[in-house]
Amino acid sequence: QLDRAVGAFEQIFAEGLHPTGYAYSTLLNAHVLAGDLAGGARVFEAMMASKCRPNLVVYTTMLKGFCAAGDMTAAVHLINSVVSFVS
Repeated sequence: QLDRAVGAFEQIFAEGLHPTGYAYSTLLNAHVLAGDLAGGARVFEAMMASKCRPNLVVYTTMLKGFCAAGDMTAAVHLINSVVSFVS
């Protein structure tokens, strides 16, 4: 299903539209569920660079991915960035 999600996301740009936060969140979740954290990180970075700001669901999805992969260093770094972002 990841390929279909990526294709649908790319179609947004092909039609000259801009993805919403929901579109980014859905694509990020698809990457994480497929175990593609590198792809998820690219989506997260693209979202940060766009006008869409990550919400708690997006951060939780990334955190879930890092924890599932056993990357506690990245998980802690993400938590610290959220705390500094909120503070």
